Amino acid sequence: MKNRLTESLAMDKHNAIENPTASEAGTSCGKAEWALSSLDRPTLESNITRCFSVIMLRVLLISLGLAGVASAQVGTSRPATKLIKPGIRTAVGTPLSITKEAANSTSTHVTPSGTSLKPPPPGVPPGGSAAKVDPEIQEIIDTLRTLPLDQRQAMVAYYEDLGIDVSSSLQASGTTSSSGGRTRQLMRYIRTVNFVRRPEAVLDARGRIGLVSETLPSEDATDQEVVQWFHRHAMAAEWDAVKAVLVLRAGREAEALYAAMIQGTNHPQSELIPEDVLGLSEAAPSELTDWQVEALAGLLKQAANKTSTKPLSDKFLSGTPWFGTETDAKRDRTVRLLLTADLPIEAFEFMPSLETARESEDGTVIKGHAEYQLARSAEVSGAESDQLVERAWELFGEVALMGNADAA
Repeated sequence: MKNRLTESLAMDKHNAIENPTASEAGTSCGKAEWALSSLDRPTLESNITRCFSVIMLRVLLISLGLAGVASAQVGTSRPATKLIKPGIRTAVGTPLSITKEAANSTSTHVTPSGTSLKPPPPGVPPGGSAAKVDPEIQEIIDTLRTLPLDQRQAMVAYYEDLGIDVSSSLQASGTTSSSGGRTRQLMRYIRTVNFVRRPEAVLDARGRIGLVSETLPSEDATDQEVVQWFHRHAMAAEWDAVKAVLVLRAGREAEALYAAMIQGTNHPQSELIPEDVLGLSEAAPSELTDWQVEALAGLLKQAANKTSTKPLSDKFLSGTPWFGTETDAKRDRTVRLLLTADLPIEAFEFMPSLETARESEDGTVIKGHAEYQLARSAEVSGAESDQLVERAWELFGEVALMGNADAA
């Protein structure tokens, strides 16, 4: 049964990636079709691999395989719910694993005295309080919460079409405190750590963590323990872990902690490469603000003076959570980052055409084209260089005459 289920799930995953619109071929795409198709292939494959294998294999197969059920029993033809021990069925009966049909059920039970009783909510035993969420299920919920909004929506829609409701679990998690009901005061301790990325500091953090990232601090960990964990993983460039602790443990102070990390990293003695800046951006607990993009641009300008930006540009073209070409918002953010970092040649690949910028009176992009011409003039000589400089100044003059243009 395990093998057949695994093969079936793997086939669904393959079909969802290769042909998300082919509902007639047997894939479960329905309402999730638009969400999955809106993601670029690398991002989709990464998140399907990350969440599909965790949700479908770890919840279903681990529930079947590790709940004290012998392998011989799993191979029988009895229904799966019969093979799962009662305690495991209670944990699996949370909103994460309940089907849409069961969630919509409003049937009642009549007691011998004639009193009508509604069935208890998922995960709540009759007459009891809510069961503690299984750690495996909580890990799945936490993984989904750390995804950017568009990717999270795509995954929720995809699994909804498979009959698995994860949205209610995400909502329930969002209403609970990440610090066990108390208010965190993490910013009180942020001054006790230093984010200057010297080589010796990075190596020290890497050595303390080891080859595998530490588990997140417990919900009842002290504020100082959370800050130390956050700092240690930031210095070791464990950006997924940094984002996880911001989203799942920092609560209302997540944005302030993220800002402190960027500001602390922006130091003349920090040794950065462009990919570090990308990692910092991906650790953001929510969509990047304008000032955060400008701060990251300052770091990128510093890093670009020491090493090539080609790997970074390639990653932007492939698509990242906040930068790339998949949407106009991502493209505009990418152009703004690169131009602010004084990288007009790299920005040119992402800029709209000069004609499009003129039609929309986008002074920032026109100015970017002018800066590109100047940068190109420094790479050549003679008459060609003079022509590029002349063309650049014509564009600068064009921007200056655009009274209503955004010529930042």
